[in-house]
Amino acid sequence: EKAPAAMCRKAAEGKEEIEVWGSGNQTRSFMYVDECVEATLRLMRQDKFLGPVNIGSEEMVTINELAQIAIDLSGNDLSIKNIDGQEFIDKYGFPCPLGVNGRNSHNKLYREKIGWESKATLKEGMAKTFEWINNNLALDYPFHGICPYFLNGFASNVVVLKNIEHCVIVSVLFVFIDLNFRCPEKCLVYRTAH
Repeated sequence: EKAPAAMCRKAAEGKEEIEVWGSGNQTRSFMYVDECVEATLRLMRQDKFLGPVNIGSEEMVTINELAQIAIDLSGNDLSIKNIDGQEFIDKYGFPCPLGVNGRNSHNKLYREKIGWESKATLKEGMAKTFEWINNNLALDYPFHGICPYFLNGFASNVVVLKNIEHCVIVSVLFVFIDLNFRCPEKCLVYRTAH
């Protein structure tokens, strides 16, 4: 479950607060899946440029801002609780994973070679994501109340590696950890077994 979907789910659940790991000042950029598909199809349908490119959004946001967008979409009166250090270790049993402080997609090469860029704003993508999650949250699915289709739809990154003779080789990376498993390998076993 990636950060945008996780924030939307937490806001839709309507508990008192949304927990954000670390200071929440880490910056990221997120691209709505429809835009990612459009960018990938445009790359696949041309044969003039065969190199690797970034596909993403250049709209940066802090994780706290992302959480606030989800709260605003929900209409719920929620606060953001940042958790780090000893408090995090006491709760989860391991140090808070923070990743890099900032990450953003640089899409100049894609714009120059393919002539297209993402049009959907983060708020537009979050609104569509929130609506879907909110509508599906109450359904009776296994996996701790989260629909497996939700995980399949939102827990993957698609990275285009090469375009060779009209065939695009795509790597799909599933990155999610269920804290009850404490082990990514078991998440993948659960995922493939169900």
